Amino acid sequence: GIADATQGFLVRWASDAVTLLSRTTTWVHAGSLPGTFFVDHAGRSVEVVVAQACSGADSLLGAAILLPLLLTIWKGPAVRRSALAALALAGALVLNWLRLLILVAAVHFLGGNVTFEVIHPFLGFALFALLGLILSALTRPLGLYPSSLPPSLPLVLPGKRRTAVAGALAAGLFTMLWPLFTTPLGNAGNPLSVPYTELSRLIPPLPGFVRSVAYQADESSILGPHSATLAFLYRTASGANALAEVWSTPNPAALASYGFRDCLLYHGDQIIATQSFSLPSGLPAVAYAVAMAPATVGGTRPVYVDVEWNSVVKTPEGLRYLRWSVAAFPQSPTLWPPSIRLASPARALSGLQRLSVPPSDGKWPAYLEATKTLLQQFSGSIYASLTAKDGSAAVPVG
Repeated sequence: GIADATQGFLVRWASDAVTLLSRTTTWVHAGSLPGTFFVDHAGRSVEVVVAQACSGADSLLGAAILLPLLLTIWKGPAVRRSALAALALAGALVLNWLRLLILVAAVHFLGGNVTFEVIHPFLGFALFALLGLILSALTRPLGLYPSSLPPSLPLVLPGKRRTAVAGALAAGLFTMLWPLFTTPLGNAGNPLSVPYTELSRLIPPLPGFVRSVAYQADESSILGPHSATLAFLYRTASGANALAEVWSTPNPAALASYGFRDCLLYHGDQIIATQSFSLPSGLPAVAYAVAMAPATVGGTRPVYVDVEWNSVVKTPEGLRYLRWSVAAFPQSPTLWPPSIRLASPARALSGLQRLSVPPSDGKWPAYLEATKTLLQQFSGSIYASLTAKDGSAAVPVG
């Protein structure tokens, strides 16, 4: 629809708006990937990613939906009514850019928690309402006037044809909106229920792998109280290995302010390419190719693949917000168990899923393609095993 057709250049325009701000201030810094920015706050940098959800396509679509209503309510010359329609579409984009700049400024002055938890949820609605007031105020200078209604209207029941058309349109609208009400298991609107609180039980064992603890830490200083990180190393007898790590916190705003790239670049210093895809459960995920610093000056930069996604679980102590990371260096597919090697390939994202993750970017080196595919399937197996382990229906890999 309108959103998909305009998404690409709208994302670039939104990113350009924040880039312009980074060139005129000292507290916003552009990252190495397009759409990635770092905002200074209280002595630390907070990552802000201008993803597809920030493009303004939803605002443009909302304005387009309201246009027939505006043109029906206000009467006048066709040219002036067309001008009102054009102002509505342009105003939706401009106010979306203003929303981005306000959010970036709020991160700098108020911090990520207040911005993402308090300001972000309602700012878009407030600015959209402001657009409606501005358009109403412009009708008089444009010489438009409201439609007049007769003092009374007779009640006429719709005929069979109108009833059938209305029913078909309602069914079509319901079908298009249905994905909004069927969020995947593990999404914030449909958290995965687990009967335990131990983080170690969230990373399940997999057939063909030996699992051992590689790293664990209290992350209260970064993600707030009662936050932690745990990583397991998965190994096979043939020599394949992968690291699976989970960050856990009860504070979703803290997790949002500590972005994917904060985690990735702890081990590497340059993201070469990204690819967004869908886990079998329907959760959106992103695969990254990350280059590490060379061991010696002028030496080769080791590159590894990292797959990241977010999920939410409901424990006896309340909701926990999780960030998953599965990483591995390039390996031969023959070293991996058949259950991973022969799994179905990753699925493409739907239009709604693309709004919640960074867009695919960069060119993947050929020697990383096999490892990327393996890690995508390995990530799907981990999450499918987790849901099956906890009494939910197992999700087939692929």
